[in-house]
Amino acid sequence: RTLTVTGDVIIASGAILDVTNQNDTHTFNIGGNLANAGTLDLSGPTADDFCNVNFNGSANQTISGSGATTVFNLITINNSGAANNNIVEVTSTNFTTPANFLTLTDGTFKLSTGATLTLTGGDLNLTAPDGFIVNHASAVLDIGNNDITVNGGDFQLLAGTVNQGTGNDLFGVVTGSATLSGGTLNANGQFQMTGGTTTISGATINLDPNVTSALADTTHIFEAAGAANLTFSSGSVIVIDPPNSPDTANAIQLVSGAGTKSLTGGTFQLGNGVSTTAGSTDGFDVNCGSGLTIGNLVVNNLATNIATRHVRLITNTCSLAG
Repeated sequence: RTLTVTGDVIIASGAILDVTNQNDTHTFNIGGNLANAGTLDLSGPTADDFCNVNFNGSANQTISGSGATTVFNLITINNSGAANNNIVEVTSTNFTTPANFLTLTDGTFKLSTGATLTLTGGDLNLTAPDGFIVNHASAVLDIGNNDITVNGGDFQLLAGTVNQGTGNDLFGVVTGSATLSGGTLNANGQFQMTGGTTTISGATINLDPNVTSALADTTHIFEAAGAANLTFSSGSVIVIDPPNSPDTANAIQLVSGAGTKSLTGGTFQLGNGVSTTAGSTDGFDVNCGSGLTIGNLVVNNLATNIATRHVRLITNTCSLAG
């Protein structure tokens, strides 16, 4: 069955909207907001019964309510707006989805409740006009061993935690925009900006490459290439381990060029004093393009690593603002 509602869906307290045991896959098209004060269960009583939801409104939509059960199966955002400023925002107190539930075809998904979501089925590639926003202190997005790439779309970490990988994975900004103003990004790999606009203004970014396998010579753990626009005003970028690669692969690589680099505050920290891998002889190399300024620099190795670990400034044209 296909149920299409062009306006709002309201589930009152004590009311139930669910799926019966018919061994079918249903579709629910919603053009307005969904407010649940009762029970919404679209997962069905068995593995063969469920209902997928398509949010296809022409303006912002919300999933709200304090109902004890708000269970979705697959969600597709096909918001017919012309840009990713049309948002489907989740504020529902109890919001549950299966793994890999989300498809973005036109619009932005905004998590504004304390749910844990899993998107481990592949890379999260945000092309225009799609976006993803994490906006709750208790929200967790687990992307697994996959890349997050902003390629014309929009990514925002305003509060909460984003966990990415256990190896050499990538958080990349090619075009579009990435804003990290709060919360924590744990990226086991590299943070690379080759274009677009990235703003770091309060978030903590933990970068930890897999030190058991060397990265390519041209791979840098935190890199802002010449075409990238980077504003770093507050927050921290913590490189937990060095690249374990030749000297051309630096822990921090800032390249002057066509893009604007404004690093007036914030802190680059090399080593975290807790989980930095002991025994490595590789160093934290910092390469800064001509005339660039960085905010603050902290060196924080484990005591057992002090004799073998080094920090080297590849160029002397970079100054500290902090």
